[in-house]
Amino acid sequence: MKELIIRNLKKIVPTVVMFLVSLVVLEVFMAIGIISGRASLVSTVIEMFVVVMLLMAVLLIGTAGKAFLEGLKQKEFYGIWAAKGFNRGTLLGGLTGIYTVAFLIPFLCYVVMLVLDIFWISNAFPNEREGLEGIRLLLFPDKQTLPMVLASAVEYILIAASFIALVFLCSAWAYNIFTRGRYSGLMTALIVISVGVFMIKLNLMFTSSLDGYTEHLASAGIQAGFTALFLVLTHQSVAKHNWNT
Repeated sequence: MKELIIRNLKKIVPTVVMFLVSLVVLEVFMAIGIISGRASLVSTVIEMFVVVMLLMAVLLIGTAGKAFLEGLKQKEFYGIWAAKGFNRGTLLGGLTGIYTVAFLIPFLCYVVMLVLDIFWISNAFPNEREGLEGIRLLLFPDKQTLPMVLASAVEYILIAASFIALVFLCSAWAYNIFTRGRYSGLMTALIVISVGVFMIKLNLMFTSSLDGYTEHLASAGIQAGFTALFLVLTHQSVAKHNWNT
């Protein structure tokens, strides 16, 4: 497993570092805006936080899909890992875990810094507290209890895992259809978007009537189901690429 992690870190680290550097740059401008009393600059930086977080999610999921497609294109890929003791299940599980963690770490850094900035801005600009409170409550609702925190954490982890598993499945499907085509990456993105929107809508449909930690647990359960389904389907799909044991 250590070798699998190291090999994939080489693909992940550049993207993660880029977004962590972006976080530092955003924090510099945030500090300048707060210290100089420029509310317009602070507002712009908060908007950029949201934009960069969305872009980060897209690129990190894209990185996982690109790495998976590269594995499908290499006929010896599975043979190498099978010789190291990996079967299809352990290899898919390992890749899912690696890219899920890689997705969560920078995302968590952004969320934590955004919450800290909101408290800082609230003290610097008292008139903006009402609007900022709405953002804070969206990220961390009031009356947090240990069960709520744990349920939220499990939900966010499984949401990330389900999207990583989805991009693996869509990569296999797209490559099976366009095995020698140059558009397998584009088709993967289109399928991920289509299925991802359906997955989100289905989750919201079943959890919209719930509240508190039960909502988070229900959402986590739904995403766990999606993750398992996507991995099972991927497990069968990659057999076409000599992942036969």
